[in-house]
Amino acid sequence: MSYSLGKKILWYASIIILLAGIIHLWLPGTSKEFFLTYKNSYYIVNNLHLTIFLSGLNLALGSGYFLLQDQKIKNAPLISSVHIIITILTSLGSWIMGFLLNKSSLEYLSLYSNIFLLFITTLLIAQLLYFFSLIKILAGK
Repeated sequence: MSYSLGKKILWYASIIILLAGIIHLWLPGTSKEFFLTYKNSYYIVNNLHLTIFLSGLNLALGSGYFLLQDQKIKNAPLISSVHIIITILTSLGSWIMGFLLNKSSLEYLSLYSNIFLLFITTLLIAQLLYFFSLIKILAGK
């Protein structure tokens, strides 16, 4: 996958997540935060904070691919493609799970919380692919 396509995909995903988060704030009957359970502890996560984090991450990664394209650095297409696909899927998945946690009953709270944490953990681990790609590119120079 080229840097140009990667940056466009990540930037569009950033805009979509940001718009969906802003629209979600104005929907009638929706809560502004959701409860997350982990090992008998409850955490309250604000939907706006999750939206800004996911949107900012995709925007920053898209900007990184833009800078690599601007420097005319040869890319590692397989690693970049896997990184972009995992980042997009886990970003959208975690935002959707945040929305489901907002609407969930107590019986599904633990299940949805575990799925949400799996998405976030996978998203953060997938960012290592970005650095592996950079290392591979710079080592090949």
